[in-house]
Amino acid sequence: MVDVGTATKPFQDVVYFRKEKNLLWDAEKLASAQGVWDHYEDRLKVKSPHKPLLDEIVDMLHEKHKSELRPELGELDPVRQWFVKDVSKMHIMIPWAQLSVREVYKEGIKDYRTLILLVSEADDICLNALEKAFIFRRDHLFDYGLEAEELDYNILTTGYEGLPLPWTSNPNIVNSIRSLVDLAREMVWTISEEEGELPFSKKVAGDNPRLVKLSCQVHMERYRWCLAQPDDKTRATGQALRQEFENNIRYEQVTSLAKVGMAESGMIIAERLKDMRTLVHLVWDELDYLGEERDNTENEEEERHFENSLKKLEARIRDYFERFGQAWADALFTSHIQLHKSAMMIDKRGVGQELLTKFLRSHRAYAKLSWVNDVLGENDFAAASDALMYVGTKQETRDWSKKVEVSLAKLSLLAATTGDKADAIAHPEVAKPRLIQCNSELRLLELQEKVYKHIKPTIDGALDDDSAIDLVMMDYGTLFVKDRPALQQLLKRGFEEIIAHRVLDAGLLIDVLTLMDHAQHEAGPQDISGRQNFMAFQALAAAHGVLDPVTWEGSLKLAWKRTFLCDDWEAINNTVQRADEQVQLALENTLVFWTLKQGYQTGLWDANPNLHLLSPEQVQEAGCQAEELQSRFPSEDLRDPIIKDNIKDDDDLVGFLKTCRLPFWYGEIKELAKRRAFDDAELDVQGAGLSMQVVQEDMDVTPRAKARVNGIMESVEEEPEEEEAATVEDSDAVLQSAGGFEGDDEESEMEGEPMEE
Repeated sequence: MVDVGTATKPFQDVVYFRKEKNLLWDAEKLASAQGVWDHYEDRLKVKSPHKPLLDEIVDMLHEKHKSELRPELGELDPVRQWFVKDVSKMHIMIPWAQLSVREVYKEGIKDYRTLILLVSEADDICLNALEKAFIFRRDHLFDYGLEAEELDYNILTTGYEGLPLPWTSNPNIVNSIRSLVDLAREMVWTISEEEGELPFSKKVAGDNPRLVKLSCQVHMERYRWCLAQPDDKTRATGQALRQEFENNIRYEQVTSLAKVGMAESGMIIAERLKDMRTLVHLVWDELDYLGEERDNTENEEEERHFENSLKKLEARIRDYFERFGQAWADALFTSHIQLHKSAMMIDKRGVGQELLTKFLRSHRAYAKLSWVNDVLGENDFAAASDALMYVGTKQETRDWSKKVEVSLAKLSLLAATTGDKADAIAHPEVAKPRLIQCNSELRLLELQEKVYKHIKPTIDGALDDDSAIDLVMMDYGTLFVKDRPALQQLLKRGFEEIIAHRVLDAGLLIDVLTLMDHAQHEAGPQDISGRQNFMAFQALAAAHGVLDPVTWEGSLKLAWKRTFLCDDWEAINNTVQRADEQVQLALENTLVFWTLKQGYQTGLWDANPNLHLLSPEQVQEAGCQAEELQSRFPSEDLRDPIIKDNIKDDDDLVGFLKTCRLPFWYGEIKELAKRRAFDDAELDVQGAGLSMQVVQEDMDVTPRAKARVNGIMESVEEEPEEEEAATVEDSDAVLQSAGGFEGDDEESEMEGEPMEE
C-alpha cells in the first residue's frame, strides 16, 4: 500500500514553500503601505493649492481595485478607506504614481512649479512603497524560515524556481519606475535650463539616484524570476529583459545622473552593481567637468576647490584598481582606446601597470599599443618584438608602415638578446627563428620595393592611379599573360597593390615577378628587367616559413615552369649550321641560364636547400591542381580560371619536352651556369687579389625576353649573319664535359683538331 503521507510530501513542501512566500509578500505590502501613509501625512502638512497626488491616484484607480465607500456608515475618506481595506492592491497602486502625473499634465496643468511638486510626490510614493518593502524582506527572512536565501541589493539572487512572481517586480511596476526615473530627471533638467532652480527641483534631483537604484532592483528581480521558470517563452522574456537592462537601461539611467549633478551617486550605484562600463563613463564625465570648471574659473578659491575634487577623483580611480582589479582595468583602458586617449593610458602607466600590461596583451588588436607599453612600462623587448611582428605581419596593410614595424621588431629582438636584456629570451634557439622571420619579411618588402621602383617611370607619367595601372599593364603585362585572361587579372591585381603601396602577400609577389614582362624603360640600378624570375626565387626563399608547405611547393614549381617558358626552345634546339660557339652563346642567353648562374653566384641555391633546381619534367601540371591553390584562392570562381590558364602553359611546356629536347638542354645549361659562375668568381680573385666575390644583383647582365610566339618566348640572341651561317657546319651539338660540342654527324668532327671552347 502506498504511504499517502510520503507520496504527497513533495506537494506539501511546495505548498508550504509557496505559502511562506505569499505570507512574506503580504507582510511586505503592509510595510509598503505604512511607508506611503507616512509620506501622505507629511504631505498634508504642506500648504498647496493642489490636493495631494495620493488623492488623485486613489480617485483614478478602477473601481475593482478599491472598496466602495458607504457614506451611510460614515465612510467618507477614500484614501483612508483604501489603506484600511485594499493594501493587497499595492502592486496596482504604485504604477499610478507615475501615470497620474502624466494624466494631470494631459488635463492641462503645464506650470513647472506644480508639475515638479507632483513629480516629487510620485517619487516619494514609489520610494516609500518599494524601499520599505525591500528593507522588510531583508530584515524578516529569518522570521519566515527563509534565512537560507541569499540576497543581493535586497533581492533574491537564486531560488526563484517554483516561486510566484514577486509583487515588487510586477511588469507594470517595472515599467512605471523606469519611466518615472526618466520623467523626473528630464523635468529637473528642463526646469534648470529654462527657469533656473525651482522649489523641489533640488529634492527631485537628489531623489533620482534612489529611483535609479530602485529601477535596477525591480528589473533584476523581474528577469531573474523569468529565467528560473520552466517554460521557454518566459525564459526568453527574461533573457531579452536582461540584455536590454544590462546593455541599455542601466547604462542610460545611471550615467544620466550626471545630468542632474548626481555623478558621484551614480558612481556608487555602478560600484555596487560592479558595472564597469557605466563607472568608466561617469569617471570620464566627471574628469572632463572638473577640468573644464577649474580651467575656466577666475576665482582662486573655486580653482582650488575643483583641483582638490580632481585629486580626490584620481585617488578614487586608483582605488578602483585595487577593488575591481582586471575588470576595472579592462573597461577603463578600453575607453581610452575608444576615446582616442591612448597616449594618456601609456603616460599614466604607473597606475595599474601590471593590469595595463595584461589588458594590452590579452587582445591582439591592441598590439600597436602593447609594444610601446612593453618597452616603456615593462622594459620587455622580447614581448615588444613579438607584438611588433604581429602588427607588421597580421594587421598592417601599408608597405612602408610594415617595413618600419618589422624593422623595429628586429631591433627589439636584438636588444632583448644583448646585455642585461638577455634574460628576456630564455634560449638563443628561440631568438634565432624570430630573427629569421624578421629578415624574411624585410626581404619580401625589399623585393616589392624593387618592383615598384622598376615600374615607377611608367607610374610617373600617369594622371591618376586608374590610368597608372593601365599604363603599367601596357608596358609590363602584354607578353607573358597574352591569351591568359585569369593570369592577366592576377598580374593586374598585383600591380594595383604595388602602386597603392599595399603589402603584397608572398604568393602574389611571386606571381607578379614571374608574369610581368621583361621590358626595360630606364637603365639604372632600379631596372630589374631580366632578373624578375631570379627575384621570384629570392622571394620563395624568404617565404619558406610564411606560406604553408603545399602552397610553397606549388609556387616553387610554378616559378620554374614559368622560367622555362620564357625562352625560345625551338630556336635553341635548331642547331642547323651553327657553330659550337653559337650554340653555347644561345644557351648562355637563356633566362634559365642567367637565373641559375645568379643563384650560384649569390649562393642562393646553397643557402636554401629547399629551393630545388627542378627539371622541366618535375614541374609538369604545376598550378593545375586545386589543392595547390586552395589556400590562396578558396573560391572556385577565382581558382578555376587560373587553373585553366596554367593548363595552357602546361601544354606549351609539354610541347617543348616532346619536340625540343628541353630536359637535355636544361641539363647542359645547369652545368654551364655552374661552371660560368665559378669561372667568373676565379677571375675576380685573380684580378683583384680578393676572396671569391659574387656578382651583384643589380648588374644588368641578364637577357630580356622580347615576344611570345605561338606560346614560345623569343630571346635576345640574334641570328648569325647570312655569310656566317653559310660557313657554319651542321652541328646539332651538345656541350661536352670539356666545354665543346659533339655533333650527331660523326664526319663533322675533324681528327686531331679538337674544338675549342
